[in-house]
Amino acid sequence: MSVYIPTGEYYIRKILQYVEETTFATTPTSPTFLPAGVVADVTTTVTIPETVYRQQGSRDPYRDVKFGEAYELQCKYMPVDSTMMKYGVNLAAGTGTVGKSLSLLMSQDINSTENYVLIQGARTNTIDIEITEGGPIMVTQTFKAKNITTPSTSHGLTTPTFASTINTAPWSNVNGGSQPFKINSVGYDLSRFKMAVSTGLDTVQPIGETLTKFIEPTLRTITVDFDMYVQDTVTLADTKSLTARSAVYTLDTTAPTTITMTNLQLNKYTSVDSATSANIKSASFSGQCTSVVMT
Repeated sequence: MSVYIPTGEYYIRKILQYVEETTFATTPTSPTFLPAGVVADVTTTVTIPETVYRQQGSRDPYRDVKFGEAYELQCKYMPVDSTMMKYGVNLAAGTGTVGKSLSLLMSQDINSTENYVLIQGARTNTIDIEITEGGPIMVTQTFKAKNITTPSTSHGLTTPTFASTINTAPWSNVNGGSQPFKINSVGYDLSRFKMAVSTGLDTVQPIGETLTKFIEPTLRTITVDFDMYVQDTVTLADTKSLTARSAVYTLDTTAPTTITMTNLQLNKYTSVDSATSANIKSASFSGQCTSVVMT
């Protein structure tokens, strides 16, 4: 019977951190890592593409053949700055956007010994940014990566500088100030706001390659949905006419950070009037926009 010390998230030594890559899937020499944020959850997925083959003369499978390796990571965190989010929101345009891949790292004790995991060649596939009343800004960011290493007691890096522990309060619903959401320059009170961006990543594994060779952003989609306290009929009218409006959401006023939406077109409206409701009237809207940028 083997004897070992169980592990858990409470034995994570180095919380998820990242550095921008100059060359795809190559961690820079002597990297300086930045914290992803106040991390709540990290989900790592390893998928081995394979097919089970059969052969005449047997009722049982002949062999399971491996065709490659596919790696994904999902991180749910509360941001303390906008840097990590921009790698998912902004169009591919060099440094600080999905145009650049990342190396991410974390470590955790396994059987009482620190083990490192290095994720290389990671690009954002989707990012959801959600703000609710009385809560933090919550970001769920998914990545596709070329490789995720098996946990090892050696990180294999040359003189890395790891990110320090975060002591800053995460951004919350109050960081954007009063009426942080504006449509056509008019401020509205919300109880919830969510924006989802998909970068349309295409993963390419040419013949002869075990790992993905290219992970490239293609066609972007941007959706928005929010719950608004009803103050006028303009937004409903815009929905019915599918009118395109400019819109801005301010995430933080101290380190000025905004999400600017171009041609926001709302296509769905929902509102409930109930005899048992003790709440002021609100309405839910959803739609899409043609472009978005975080600055």
